[in-house]
Amino acid sequence: MSGSNATAPNDSSPVLNAVGDGAAGRFVADFKATSGQLSTNGQSWLAPMRSAAIERFATLGLPTRRDEAWRKTDLRSLARTAFRPAAEVVAPDADAITARVAQLAFPSVATTRLVFVNGRFAPEHSDAYVPTDAVRVEPLAHTLREAPELAQPHLGRVTENDADAFGELNTAFMTDGGFVLVPDGVTVVTPIHLIFLTAPADGPVAQYPRNLFVIGDGATATILESYAGVNDTDVYLTNAYSEAVVGVEGNLTHYKLQRESESAYHVARLQGRQENESTITNTNVALGGRMARTDIDLHVDGSRCETIMKGLYMAHGEQHIDNYTRLDHAQPDCHSHERYKGILDGRSSAVFTGRILVRQDAQQTDAIQENSGLLLSRDAALSTQPQLEIFADDVKCTHGATVGELPENQLFYLRARGISTEEATGILAYGYANEIIEDIEIEPLREQLEQLIRLRVRERFAALKR
Repeated sequence: MSGSNATAPNDSSPVLNAVGDGAAGRFVADFKATSGQLSTNGQSWLAPMRSAAIERFATLGLPTRRDEAWRKTDLRSLARTAFRPAAEVVAPDADAITARVAQLAFPSVATTRLVFVNGRFAPEHSDAYVPTDAVRVEPLAHTLREAPELAQPHLGRVTENDADAFGELNTAFMTDGGFVLVPDGVTVVTPIHLIFLTAPADGPVAQYPRNLFVIGDGATATILESYAGVNDTDVYLTNAYSEAVVGVEGNLTHYKLQRESESAYHVARLQGRQENESTITNTNVALGGRMARTDIDLHVDGSRCETIMKGLYMAHGEQHIDNYTRLDHAQPDCHSHERYKGILDGRSSAVFTGRILVRQDAQQTDAIQENSGLLLSRDAALSTQPQLEIFADDVKCTHGATVGELPENQLFYLRARGISTEEATGILAYGYANEIIEDIEIEPLREQLEQLIRLRVRERFAALKR
């Protein structure tokens, strides 16, 4: 969003004025300094929404290890970094952005592509889209300016959030993102690809993408979110927030590919709500970032729904990847299957927390949760925390978690047939991850992930030889 028609925050607020010079204080000070440039696109309801969010953030502060949901993730390095809003920064290198978009895009498959750089829409790097059947694929800022009635009923209202400091920050600072509206009964065959790039200049920056997906009754769409840095060593914060509403008999296939700079911080949340007989299939792939956290919070508010959640995370060096999922079964006769897999090397670490809530009215729920980790190094560590809360008596709910190294007998079998240790490790690691990526419907994305898995294994052996 651009412009300067926002309302300034309430400087008399005792909460905002009480925030000191720490990390929370810096974010609040940035909001006070830039709120005049955060556009409301002429919508009187947006400025109070921003101000209320920053006040709630000031009350919450950044999470610490005293917060149960963040007990295994240390945010002190993020808190010590002074980020300025990326929307203030003009991307310095157009050629580098063009090259990075080419790496992330899929030229062999038709897609509708929207590219955002430092939180702002970049039409020169995006594909033109001609709406058909009243489908809208456009920057959210454009929607708020031209058709706010399509976004206002859903923005910030998809689910009732628990206290979420990063979500409040996103609402306060959100600049732009993708808006997808698929009307009732319409099937969008072409995948929709949203690319978010960060290109810092003169110090660390923070960008706040906000996405809203509205899938109508009987409608179908496939959406991919890609996050990356223009350079592999840049320090920045991506704080992304996506909301999805799937109507009766609607079908949303959603992918998230996180390939941030390995010096970056990435915090993202997907909030979703399902109506009767709808389907959400979510695949979350995390590869980059110094610290990367993804929260997925899906509310099954209709009966006879299906929810599939898959995740693949790969970390090496000193990376830390945290996945926190919450699946809320509120209605009867629904099925969910969640499967996450991790491959860790070096001194990397990961956390998986999977919470399934089955409410009293959600009889005949069938919920399966699985998480496993493959450790390629004795210094890598994975913490897995499955959680089931069941208040109904006619249900089938299971969970399982395993962490281990590559089986020696399988390595021996391959090496006995003339395959090198490097190749054997790559074959087994790929086979391990294949359960997650084999069902990816976008073929170039699936092939890209196959190559990245093999590349990570080659990098491991190259590092061992040095």
